[in-house]
Amino acid sequence: MAAANKTTSLFDLIPDTLDKVLGILQGVGINLPPFLVQFFLLALVVVAFSWMIVQIRRRRKKPLLLVLGTAGLALVALGIIYNWIEQIVFPLPKELTGTVELRDPGKRYLLVDMRVVLLDYQNERLSPGVEMVDTTNGRFTLQYKGGFGIWPRILRIVTPECVQDYHLSRGELRAGVLTITFSCGG
Repeated sequence: MAAANKTTSLFDLIPDTLDKVLGILQGVGINLPPFLVQFFLLALVVVAFSWMIVQIRRRRKKPLLLVLGTAGLALVALGIIYNWIEQIVFPLPKELTGTVELRDPGKRYLLVDMRVVLLDYQNERLSPGVEMVDTTNGRFTLQYKGGFGIWPRILRIVTPECVQDYHLSRGELRAGVLTITFSCGG
């Protein structure tokens, strides 16, 4: 499965990093909700930030590494808080509409058996079912469930010949409409 795109926004960096932390925790058998992990990480960052501030205030000469580390921790904490505020103030719509365009228009037969599904950070399905793509124009509409910290990260396109993953940004989800060029087998 090839990734069709990468994260394009600096503001998607913190949620993507948190997804990786969640993946590592799941790898060792710890399955926690995203909000709980975010809260725990924020608490750790605040404790470390506070300790660093105390260390900086105690010293007459301020070590550059300590100051940069403190600034980095402040940015991580602000990123997590920004992520929470964004989810509360600008909730994502629960629907995604899109069009799949074939790179090779001569292979329109691929649309006949093409299906799309939305997946979360655990590669678990968020859409209630697998949606067929319209065989004439490649359009699809997917409804999805979500929650705080849980939103579609991947649109998976499946044909009998292959599977292609398209990584979604929150900006694309907020717009609710996207166009994808299907290159796998097409």
